[in-house]
Amino acid sequence: MPQQSKRKGKLESIKDTKKAKHQQSSIMSFFDKQSKTVEHTIKEQVQKTGNDSKQEIKLENNQKQETSRVKLEIEQRQELDSTQLSKHDQTDDQADDQEDIRENTQIDDQQDTQTDDQVDDQEETREETQEDQFFTTSMYTDEVNHMLDTVLEGEAYLFDKEEIQLFDTYRTLEGNEPKHLIVRLLMRKHDWIRKSRVNYANNIRDLDIAMMSLEACGFLHTKITELEDAVAVLSKYELKEIVRERHIGISHENPTKKNLERGIIKFVSSTTPSIVTHYSDASVDQSKTEKIWCSVHYYLGPCLKVNTLLYQVFQRLQLVYYRINSLLDTNKMSTSILAKTSKRNYPQYTSNRSNCIWNSRDDLLQYEQALMIEKEYHLNMERLFIFKTKKIEGDNTQARQQMIENWALCENCIGVWEDCIHSSQVHQRPYYLRRFEAGWIYTRLLDHGTELLAKLKEYELEALVLQKLLDQHMYRLGKRGKWYERLALVQANYLHKDQVRLQKKKALGTCINAIHDPRVHQIYLHGIFKRIRQLEKDLCVPKREQHDFSYMNLKKPKEITIYGMFELTIWLVIELLFEGERISEEIIGKKSIWRGDDGSECSVEKVAIEYYQKQGYKGLHCENGIIRMIVSVVVCSTIHSCVFETPYQSEPLDLRIDAFYESKSQDKKGGKHIEIITQVDNRERPRRTMCVGINWNYELQDILEIAECIGPLSLASLCKLFFEEFGQ
Repeated sequence: MPQQSKRKGKLESIKDTKKAKHQQSSIMSFFDKQSKTVEHTIKEQVQKTGNDSKQEIKLENNQKQETSRVKLEIEQRQELDSTQLSKHDQTDDQADDQEDIRENTQIDDQQDTQTDDQVDDQEETREETQEDQFFTTSMYTDEVNHMLDTVLEGEAYLFDKEEIQLFDTYRTLEGNEPKHLIVRLLMRKHDWIRKSRVNYANNIRDLDIAMMSLEACGFLHTKITELEDAVAVLSKYELKEIVRERHIGISHENPTKKNLERGIIKFVSSTTPSIVTHYSDASVDQSKTEKIWCSVHYYLGPCLKVNTLLYQVFQRLQLVYYRINSLLDTNKMSTSILAKTSKRNYPQYTSNRSNCIWNSRDDLLQYEQALMIEKEYHLNMERLFIFKTKKIEGDNTQARQQMIENWALCENCIGVWEDCIHSSQVHQRPYYLRRFEAGWIYTRLLDHGTELLAKLKEYELEALVLQKLLDQHMYRLGKRGKWYERLALVQANYLHKDQVRLQKKKALGTCINAIHDPRVHQIYLHGIFKRIRQLEKDLCVPKREQHDFSYMNLKKPKEITIYGMFELTIWLVIELLFEGERISEEIIGKKSIWRGDDGSECSVEKVAIEYYQKQGYKGLHCENGIIRMIVSVVVCSTIHSCVFETPYQSEPLDLRIDAFYESKSQDKKGGKHIEIITQVDNRERPRRTMCVGINWNYELQDILEIAECIGPLSLASLCKLFFEEFGQ
């Protein structure tokens, strides 16, 4: 009986498996038929509609969706059947099926392992190729070597014996890898750097050996002794871990990295209260410091930093070689690297390096000190967001205190600045070379300082500094118009309000001195003329004694009115009432959004351009960019090599001074501006030469048409206006 029951059970299980296979085959045939009917119906729909391309895409997408849905249902059905079959005893057929499945899985595993091996091989080959990309030379090191050779050849008198010895030590380093490492570190910020973040594998095989070589000659430090330097290198997460481990109290709920650094330093520096001896206090504080250092070293790891003297000498070397006029600019060495890699093309000229930029080492050190003070001033001002607002709130004492401290930087330089003016009057030299004197930098700094005094409402001190700036005739002469205009405003409106008439007389005298000053640029004259008229009117000057500036009145622009939905006034050019649809709300200070002719969102300038395009005109929204392009191309043909002292200059050294136009004005009186533009464009456009004011996105045809419409006389006036104020 039990054997018969077992046989019956086996027969029933076999029948169940056959039924299941039959059901699977029927399901497969059903879904195949269903998919075919779906394809048939979709094809009929495609034939009925006429859009072949779009409907073929829909057909493919529908087919993919339908087939994927069918496969999912089949797999689900198979899983249900397999779970039902697993409940019964396994038959010989099932065992065979399982063996087949195992064989198939083994084959799949073998294929997977083969593909994995192939991927590993590919990764190994990639790593090998990357490892093979090792270069014994470096463009950065070659550039530094060239800088050393060039500067020491003609300007070695600017460096003392100790600095020359540092250069000699660098040249005598064993092997190239220490040189590559120190050069790359000198290009980075002068601070402690984690060894894990120093990766120059393309030029340095063994970083440890290179570090040991540099440390032996004193070029590198590898031990941090100050806790402030150590915590500055750590990340915010690491500082939080130290605070948590050492139970350091931080007053802020969501502390910044600076708050965490200050909290750790304060925790170490604070003395531990105790009722026992002073020796006990010292031992407790020492153990506390040792524990903090232990935690810091645990997270910090090995670090390195360039010797301070070497870093300063390297910065001085760059200053001399590249003729740097501001420390706020980007790294000058990157310009030469970009030029050598053909990523940037500079004008083709013959550099004529002179050795008279700085007459002595003292002049260079004074100039360098002035640049550093100016950099410190600008970095401090960047942190003062309040400076960008119109006024300081009454309760914002912190911002006011910071501004006072920044003015102190300027005020401390006034004595040195006056000495520079006195010495420059004795030594006569070309005006553009005065840019490389400390007096020029201090003048620029005091000019910024007057803006600071205006924010602080220190008008008497501001007027005093402005008068000092006007009394000197050596530096920044192109700014005299601005100084006259501001001084007259302060005298008329802010000084001694109980003596209004006297102050307005002083302001009128300042304006009269301005119009008689030949160094005042044309851009300031219109405002000064208007102020003279107003002051003479306020002082009740008789008509016969008043100044007549009717010959200087600007003509009114032509007004064209187009009736539409939104009014926009473009001052001094044209007044339009656009026929367009505005999308955005009228929010002051936010750019409006309009609907263009093609239905897309656009700016109001594009709406104006589209309006004139309908009338056959062509417009460009370039913010005077194309005018700058035209005058720059015209001047490119008159560049003289005597103001190019380095191989990688995008502008002559005398460009950012007010006397630049005077030196070039004689070369533009021929009126051959169209021919000049064509020649320069044909020569420089294929190279995409990088030159100040040049933008090769403008087409030559547009440039020629606009230049022809402007004419030679108007173009000469634009050149004068542009280059007098360039860089001022």
